[in-house]
Amino acid sequence: MKRTQARNRRRQLREINEIDRMERKLERTAMPKIRKQLNQIAREAIDAYATGGRIGAEFAIEGGRQRIGETLEAVYKTTIKKTEKLLKELYPKDKAKVEQVRRELERNFRKQAEKAAEQISRSTKNQVKKIDEKDIPFDEKQKDIKKKLTSNGRRAQLISEVEIGSVTAEGRDKVSRKIYEKATQKQWVTTRDSKVRDSHQHAEGQIVGIKENFVLRGRRSERTPYPRYRGLSAANRCNCRCRMIYL
Repeated sequence: MKRTQARNRRRQLREINEIDRMERKLERTAMPKIRKQLNQIAREAIDAYATGGRIGAEFAIEGGRQRIGETLEAVYKTTIKKTEKLLKELYPKDKAKVEQVRRELERNFRKQAEKAAEQISRSTKNQVKKIDEKDIPFDEKQKDIKKKLTSNGRRAQLISEVEIGSVTAEGRDKVSRKIYEKATQKQWVTTRDSKVRDSHQHAEGQIVGIKENFVLRGRRSERTPYPRYRGLSAANRCNCRCRMIYL
């Protein structure tokens, strides 16, 4: 029994490593597209702020929300397609289950893209609002807004990583539940190095029922069915390298 569990554990970790490698490739492809849209929206918001103040900037940001949504939608389509292809290679005997998972993922990707675009739009507006409310001259506010909104390289990287990671994590979770349908428990596994954040380190080795959630303890405790779950805060999703295996 223990040998079987150890063998299944090694197999699942190999599969996760394959998915991780695919994610990195997708992120490198998606990042320039997301950065291009963010930079265009930033330029429009900066110009609008110069003539119409905060209201003008917010109007410009809102106008760019649809473009961000369309960009993320295209990223989701590619991610789902690549995830399906890889899962079929990893589970050649379960192609019907993988196809079913693909359909489940596609059912929601437009709503996910719209939601993500809304979050990006809201956070950009908040950045403008914080600077606009400062007690400094208008020209300094303009400089600060320009500096804040045009430093989008890192932001594009985080957005692409978080959104791609969420889709692939959801896909693997759905297909794993079908393939390891006899499993009754699941376990949280970290990379066990110095870069693991405290809340995830606390979850290392945590075993819960198949339908239960893991607990990530920190300033604000969160519950999640698997790593990089879309419902988690950015603090617990960004750069997460944790895995989950079925027992």
